[in-house]
Amino acid sequence: MQFIRSGVLAVMLLASPMAPAAQFDEGVIAYNMGDFSRSVEIWLPLAQQGHIKAQDYLAFMFYVGRGVPQDYEQAAHWYRKVAEQGGDVAQYNLGFLHYIGQGVPQSYTEAVKWYRLSAGQGNAKAQYDLGYSVSRGHGVQRSYREAFQWFSKAAEQGYIPAQNSLAELYSEGLGVPENYVLAYQWYSLAAAEGDTEAQHQMRRLSHRMTNEQIAKAQQLASIWWNKNN
Repeated sequence: MQFIRSGVLAVMLLASPMAPAAQFDEGVIAYNMGDFSRSVEIWLPLAQQGHIKAQDYLAFMFYVGRGVPQDYEQAAHWYRKVAEQGGDVAQYNLGFLHYIGQGVPQSYTEAVKWYRLSAGQGNAKAQYDLGYSVSRGHGVQRSYREAFQWFSKAAEQGYIPAQNSLAELYSEGLGVPENYVLAYQWYSLAAAEGDTEAQHQMRRLSHRMTNEQIAKAQQLASIWWNKNN
């Protein structure tokens, strides 16, 4: 699992709705100049007024300790504000904090709750982490069948960890009939992105397959790749 950071923050902020625009812009300019303390000073009152983007990035600043002392409780506080307004990234991040007990009490149940909300909006990381939690019975009854559903959704979006996990389910026949061809297909897609574990699993799986099966898997992978790239 991986916490979703705000990417290239400056770029995302510049593309964000601003209210009031002048104040928010001032915070962006300060951030781009490396004056993180000034950015926090500007965004904090906006966040307190309910500005969802200011809340989101203020949470990020507290999480990484940029412009303020690192404070996971404050990060969780502001992510919750955004998550409750439907922000899928914040929902995922809040779920992640609950999963590991960072800034909030550790709770798989709460983690799954927020992952599920984010996953339902199409967030690939949340779909994967929800599938991971379900496959291990963390905060929810273990179900390989449901895990398969969530891994499939994330894998179709090109999320490599989900592609590997989906391939593993096909390879072992967990939650879905055993299918080496489809397992090899998904491993090969992850391997094509440089994932070394997928490359290892492809070699392992190839010893169980015929040349015809491998050719079919490669064909399916090629079709998927051409469709999605």
